[in-house]
Amino acid sequence: MDFTIEGTSLTDYVGSEKYVTVPDGVTEIDDAFFMNKKVMRVAVPHGVKVIGGDAFAQCTNLREVVLPETIEKIGEYAFYKCRKLKQIILPQGIKTIGANAFSECSSLREVALSESLKKLGDGAFSECVKLKEITLPEGLERIGEFAFCKCKSLQTIKIPKTVITVGEMSFYGCKRLKTANIPYHIQNIEDVAFEEETQIIRTKYKDAEVLSEADDWVIEDGVLEHYYGKAETVVVPAGVKAIKEFAFDNDNIKKVVLPQGLEKIGDFAFKHCKNLVEVKLPEGLIALGEGVFSGCSALKSVNLSESIVYVGGNLFKGCQNVTVFVAKGARTNEWADGWDVYEDGAVPLRVNKVKAD
Repeated sequence: MDFTIEGTSLTDYVGSEKYVTVPDGVTEIDDAFFMNKKVMRVAVPHGVKVIGGDAFAQCTNLREVVLPETIEKIGEYAFYKCRKLKQIILPQGIKTIGANAFSECSSLREVALSESLKKLGDGAFSECVKLKEITLPEGLERIGEFAFCKCKSLQTIKIPKTVITVGEMSFYGCKRLKTANIPYHIQNIEDVAFEEETQIIRTKYKDAEVLSEADDWVIEDGVLEHYYGKAETVVVPAGVKAIKEFAFDNDNIKKVVLPQGLEKIGDFAFKHCKNLVEVKLPEGLIALGEGVFSGCSALKSVNLSESIVYVGGNLFKGCQNVTVFVAKGARTNEWADGWDVYEDGAVPLRVNKVKAD
């Protein structure tokens, strides 16, 4: 007998056939084909629920696997280093793909993932160097560490809104990954999840409805909530009425162009934009929150107009190089104490009173 079956688990295959059909009655395949150098095609029968750890690992000539709809789980290293496997269709019942399940499948170009998939294990598709695109299903909750690490041909990815965690280095080394679409509410994005060159596009959802989707911006109902881009000159879109606190936290920005109609800039909106040199506040601006430009050490000059009613404290803290021009009609006596100092100890700014344009 070429097959060793214990109960309903296939534990070993000792045959030499290139094309293999697993016997009926099996519900789980253990490491039966581990390091088999001859098998090229395997048909797995209906009724199998689990492809176990190392089941087909290092089957270096394996080109095709036909999986039944009854499969629920693919174990760790199940198809590790199957370097001639070009595509695989994963049945709709699969909920878990284990760690390194398809790692180093260097010929793998196409993967269709199950819509019921909940967990994508650590390193699941790492170093699949020919994988160009993959659609992650709605319902997926976790993308494991290193899941797509060093997938050098991957060009775009859209993270489903059901995802809770994007693991550490999950897309690191994806040198051609130009954009990554990530729902705004996903905050658990672990260290070095993406290459620095990857452009992050945030999308805000309300239930199933997309509220706002634009490159690098999260904007809802006229409120700019965050900017994720890497441009040196940033032009805030027309129609923005308010900028939320901490909206910009970016070392790349050197110049910001703000739109007419902007009324409020929230607390610490530009905090630690240490390379910001130039920003022009629009006429009609009403409020500047606390510490809006704190830590902007390269900032050279700012004009504050008569329209500004409220200015928070520590507006320019740490901005030792800035000169502030205040319109003569501005109601500075109503502004917060300490708005005009740049260091603790009340070291004053250079403030000049000027006529309004």
